[in-house]
Amino acid sequence: MKRRDLLKFMGLAGLTTLVNTNSLAFPKSGVSAKKSLQVAQITDIHLQPEEDAPRRLTNLLRHLHNNFPDVDFILNTGDTIMDALVANRSRADLQWKIWNDIIAKETFLQIKNCIGNHDIWGGGSLSDPMYGKALAMDALNMESRYYSFNKNGWHFIVLDSSQINSNGEWYTAYLDEQQFDWLIDDLEKTPKHTPVLVASHVPILSASTFFCGDSDRAEPGYWKFPQSWMHGDARKISSLFEKYPNVKLAVSGHMHMVDKVDYKGVSYLCNGSVCAKWWEGSYHGHKSGYAIIDLFDDGSFDSNYIEIENL
Repeated sequence: MKRRDLLKFMGLAGLTTLVNTNSLAFPKSGVSAKKSLQVAQITDIHLQPEEDAPRRLTNLLRHLHNNFPDVDFILNTGDTIMDALVANRSRADLQWKIWNDIIAKETFLQIKNCIGNHDIWGGGSLSDPMYGKALAMDALNMESRYYSFNKNGWHFIVLDSSQINSNGEWYTAYLDEQQFDWLIDDLEKTPKHTPVLVASHVPILSASTFFCGDSDRAEPGYWKFPQSWMHGDARKISSLFEKYPNVKLAVSGHMHMVDKVDYKGVSYLCNGSVCAKWWEGSYHGHKSGYAIIDLFDDGSFDSNYIEIENL
């Protein structure tokens, strides 16, 4: 069945006027480049039974399908549910059930998932086998907390940003030693002519961190923010990427804001959030939405953040 026919079959056609949208564009495609694939990035959904969140997520997915019928897959960069860090097991299970029920009904696309800090179950016993990331991995059908795959001439790397901090508490943002060694090996095995997109929940590098909270007022004379807002090992990761010029793009969420930083040949895109201010309006002027990323055969890309009014 053709994709447009499938949309009609699912009842998603005719929803163009569901909501008003604006687009924030970060173009970088070459003039003669050929499109390889189109990816829809969703992030920071913070799904819960309250705030009418299930219906609003359903509307967003229907809007995505109707307006971008040629999307090849969905990249979900984490914080899928509202908060499992402090939730008991029944509350965490309820949120994951809502997610899986909506996905089963509202999309036919493959979803590649990333674990966000709020997806981690911290409300149970340390001895529980589902404590930490295991519950999210089970709910999202993930075999590993970090992984890579190839599609249409591009290589995709999905990282796990959130680790237990030095006090034994969740969380701080960095790549543990095992994961960093795996990343080196994965990049080394990737053909040098194959462009690479890296996905993480917490931004590796982001301008939004400077405009969150009291970053410019916490300590007079300094910009100061925690390593839970941006990767504490950003220098280390950036230095690694310098050795592999085929790393073209790194996308993330976490900050609920939209920004783009170009640094040493890599474009770092923080691509907003589905819930904006946790389903209570815009966050620092950034509205609910999703990103559409067009990837081209020369390693270039176009990225548009689709803002949605009155989701």
